[in-house]
Amino acid sequence: MLDTDVASLTPREKAEIAEDAHYMALAGEPRSDVGRALVARVMTSIVLPSLPPQQRRPSSLPHIERAAGAMLADLLTAASARAWCLRSLDDHSFTGLPVRRRQFRKVLNALNAGGYLQSFAGYTLTEVSDAADWPDFTRGRPLALRASEKLIALAEAGGIGLKHVRRHFDRGRPVVPANIDRLIVRKATTRTPEGRKVRGAPLPIDLTTEPAKGILQRIEALNAYLFTKEVDGIAFAGLRRIFSNGDQPGFNWQWGGRFYSLPGGDRYENMPSATRAERIRINGEETVEVDISAAHLTILYALRGLPFDPSADPYDIPGCGRVAVKRWLTVSLGKGSTAARGKWYSRVREETMKVHPVLEGFDSYGISTHDLQYHESEILLNAMAILRIEHDIPSLPLHDGLIVGNSKAEKTREVLSAVFHDYLRIRAKVPGVYPRIH
Repeated sequence: MLDTDVASLTPREKAEIAEDAHYMALAGEPRSDVGRALVARVMTSIVLPSLPPQQRRPSSLPHIERAAGAMLADLLTAASARAWCLRSLDDHSFTGLPVRRRQFRKVLNALNAGGYLQSFAGYTLTEVSDAADWPDFTRGRPLALRASEKLIALAEAGGIGLKHVRRHFDRGRPVVPANIDRLIVRKATTRTPEGRKVRGAPLPIDLTTEPAKGILQRIEALNAYLFTKEVDGIAFAGLRRIFSNGDQPGFNWQWGGRFYSLPGGDRYENMPSATRAERIRINGEETVEVDISAAHLTILYALRGLPFDPSADPYDIPGCGRVAVKRWLTVSLGKGSTAARGKWYSRVREETMKVHPVLEGFDSYGISTHDLQYHESEILLNAMAILRIEHDIPSLPLHDGLIVGNSKAEKTREVLSAVFHDYLRIRAKVPGVYPRIH
């Protein structure tokens, strides 16, 4: 691991760093005498000398030491995966945490001043579209930081090599603020006059009435089960479901409903597939992803009552690259339209629609991406329930598949395939371990 010239990083390079970053949950602590000794050394040799006398009150030092231990747990765990950490500095992001913002800043400033950290402040990145009718958009990022070579050397001198960080530090379970909802319904997405998407605001929900009450109960049952299992390699804070178009006529909990990580933990669903495979362990076992191949396309076939051949590769289109086909399908089904867009992917569009004629009338079907997302998420939820109740197999949902331990992959494939068929009366392509295309 070599220190990075942070000043030379471009916004795009910073975005790539953020993709693989751990969320600094600040819920960890040392779990061994060696770990506790390292925290004590950081306190006495780095943090305390940086504090003015009035901030060294005996009553406050244990809290600062708690912050140092939590930060080291996150920083060294991330360093063992050659990753950075992300951390919001907003006051509300510390609500309910054992580490307060003021204590965090004291340790952060001391480590920075001593050269024990590398960091760059929050920034914005403009995502540039390669299609004329896709607007550019800007995303904000929180503080990114990681252990420098100097901090890693200090840990190694204290007997903590990066390969054995988990023997000495426990990242703990992230604390989710009490005001974070496990069930969200948003208004429909709108666009500004310039074409930029504006995400719909959350709507109030009466959780004492059905079906909201039942949906929430299923989420809570899933979270309660997962919290009895060991999910390592990420800070797992639990799951929530987010439904769409709650302000549109006819809304009845049938749009959206995808699973997302709760704030306070790692957004594992946004990590690259290779990063998830490298990091995530369930009950100590390496994991794989069991996916529904071309899930939205297969669901569309089912909703239209048309036959679908699960033995064929849905992205194998003569004369077209597989990655290009997957991308065009993802974009078109996501936008709810397969209409031509100038020359962009025109050949891919033409050839794909020959192989999949169900796409010919997609714009007139009255089926949106939110419909497809709902059916997909319900299939995953049903499969997770069967795996949990009948087989005691924990799984983490993605948008189109499940993360499970290696030894559970075949059973998961069987269950996911059977649930898909029971739900839509059509067979889907559910390979044992499907190589994800990015």
